[in-house]
Amino acid sequence: LDSDEVEDVLEVMDFIRDYRAQGSTVPFPLYKTEEMEAEMSSKWDEIAEIDFSNGGAFLADGSINQKHIPGIMKFFAAVATFASPDEKHTDWKKDGEIYDALPKLLIDFAAKSRVDSGYRLLSRCLRHAL
Repeated sequence: LDSDEVEDVLEVMDFIRDYRAQGSTVPFPLYKTEEMEAEMSSKWDEIAEIDFSNGGAFLADGSINQKHIPGIMKFFAAVATFASPDEKHTDWKKDGEIYDALPKLLIDFAAKSRVDSGYRLLSRCLRHAL
């Protein structure tokens, strides 16, 4: 290798190192579905399934520890909470309409699971839901 090729390789390695460092700043990284289904998951100890077929009857089911009920109720309340129309989510002149259509919980999750604002993730989420 000549000195120019070595310099090019070093630049690429610096770029990759900086790019990977950005990922460590993301509070809620997204993982592949296989990670949740794996027998020996490296991210979760236990994933609980909740049966919604009888509405809120799962709250009285003995399979859920009673100390988790307030957290579950708080989660459901957060899912139904929308951001104020005056709240800015991007540095755009006017935020997209998607921020009015989705609950604040999803907007915050998307923003904290990406390096950018998460707009593309939100638009894909909404597109697949409709």
